[in-house]
Amino acid sequence: MLSFVETTDPSFFTPASTFEDSIANICWFPQEPSTAIAVSSWDSKITTYEAPQARNSDITQEIISFSTEYPCLALCYMSTPDYLATGSLDGTISTYEVATGRVFRTVGKHNDAVQGIYRGDVGHVFY
Repeated sequence: MLSFVETTDPSFFTPASTFEDSIANICWFPQEPSTAIAVSSWDSKITTYEAPQARNSDITQEIISFSTEYPCLALCYMSTPDYLATGSLDGTISTYEVATGRVFRTVGKHNDAVQGIYRGDVGHVFY
C-alpha cells in the first residue's frame, strides 16, 4: 500500500509499504477508467497499485507484486494497464502480463543495462 499527499515538493513522496531495496522506477497510467501505478525496485520486484479515485483519499491499493530475474531499471505501461514493458539490469527488454506477473514476451536484449523505456502516443514502446 502506498500513501500519497498532494504537494509541490518532489522529495515528499514516501511509500507506506516497505521495499527491501531502493526504488528504481515509478510509472503512471492516468487514463480512465484505470489510474494504475507500477513501481520497480533493485530487489527485483515489481509492484502495481490502483491510485485513489477520490481527491480526498490518499491510500493506494496494491494490485499485485511479483519478482523478476534481474532488477528492472525501467518500466512503462503499454496501451492498457494490463501489460508492462520493462528494461532490466541484464539488458533484457520484456513485456509482463500484470494480472499474472509472468513474462508475456521477451522483446530484445542489449549488451548493457536498459535504463529507459517509454510509451509513445500511439502505443509504441521505445528503449
